[in-house]
Amino acid sequence: MHILLFQIFTIQDILSCRGPICSNITFIQVVALLAPKSMPNLVAVLTVEFSLDDNDNLKAKRRVANSLKQKVRNKFNVAVAELGTEDCLTRLRLAVVSVSNNEQHLRSRMDKCCLMMEAVCTEPMSSSEVEIYAVD
Repeated sequence: MHILLFQIFTIQDILSCRGPICSNITFIQVVALLAPKSMPNLVAVLTVEFSLDDNDNLKAKRRVANSLKQKVRNKFNVAVAELGTEDCLTRLRLAVVSVSNNEQHLRSRMDKCCLMMEAVCTEPMSSSEVEIYAVD
C-alpha cells in the first residue's frame, strides 16, 4: 500500500480528481494523516457494490450514485467515491473511507454506513467488504 501526503489539496479535491496530481493515483492510495504520530492511525475502506439490473442509461446510474454518496457524506462525515465501475451501466461500486485511531470506532462506523446504504438504496446490494489498514 502506498501512502501519499497532500498539503495543498483537500481530500475532496483529490477524491474527485481535481488538480494536476490526480492522474497517477488510485482512491485507496490517498490518505490524510491528521492524528499525532504517537497515536496509531487506522484507515477503514468500505467497498460496496450494487447491481443495477434495470438500468439502461448513465443518467439513472448517476442519480443513484450521487444520492447515495451525498447521504453517506452527510450522515457519517466520510469520503465517498465511485470505484472502477464508471463504464458499466449495470454495476455501481462505491468506496467509503474514514480515518481514526480507534479500530472499534471505525468498524462500527463502516457497519452502520453499510446498513444505511442498503436500507436507502432501492437497488440490491451484491457485495460489501470492510478493510482496515494501519498507517505509520
